[in-house]
Amino acid sequence: MRTVLVIFILGIYSSFAQQIDYNTKKGFVANGYDVVAYFNNEAVEGNKKFKTTFDNVYYKFVSQENLNVFKANPKM
Repeated sequence: MRTVLVIFILGIYSSFAQQIDYNTKKGFVANGYDVVAYFNNEAVEGNKKFKTTFDNVYYKFVSQENLNVFKANPKM
């Protein structure tokens, strides 16, 4: 019984420990800046015309191309 309790507690802890706390100021991740452009060394605010959701949060991008790149591999 003790083993079952330990496994149960570890299961609850691991589910909380893996949650990501996104910075969603302005309603979007990264204050609305394009995260694909960011990894290309550009700090550019995204356009609401090119937005998507992933993991229950919103992202904006500067172009359809960047949006497509993100959608192809959002966990990158």
